[in-house]
Amino acid sequence: MSNANKARGTAWESAVCRYLNGVLGIPMAESGLPKFGARHLLPVTRKVQTGAKDTGDIEAHPFILEAKDEKAHRFSAYVEQANREAVNAGAPYGAAVVKRRGKNVRHGYVVMDLETFGRMLRDGRDR
Repeated sequence: MSNANKARGTAWESAVCRYLNGVLGIPMAESGLPKFGARHLLPVTRKVQTGAKDTGDIEAHPFILEAKDEKAHRFSAYVEQANREAVNAGAPYGAAVVKRRGKNVRHGYVVMDLETFGRMLRDGRDR
């Protein structure tokens, strides 16, 4: 992977985090961390990779998100990777967040399998 691809992926991950934190109303500092006084909230954050098992790109409790910015989309591979990384992270749900070329971040795709979506529906109704 070239540095240009890595930089594009990092930019997409950061854009997703900024967008989702904005949707959640979590005030963020320039550093990308929650502003002082907002730390009690669960912000959407980029993950730092540690250890042998990948645990995803973004933590958006209760999700682990796998961020993808590629020219050609391979949704089945993305979903398999997101599910595997959610298990590695101990999170109940995994999903891929896929960039749409030429579109604003809010128009990106969130992709998961029907099993994950079904568990989400069930868990949401159990509350």
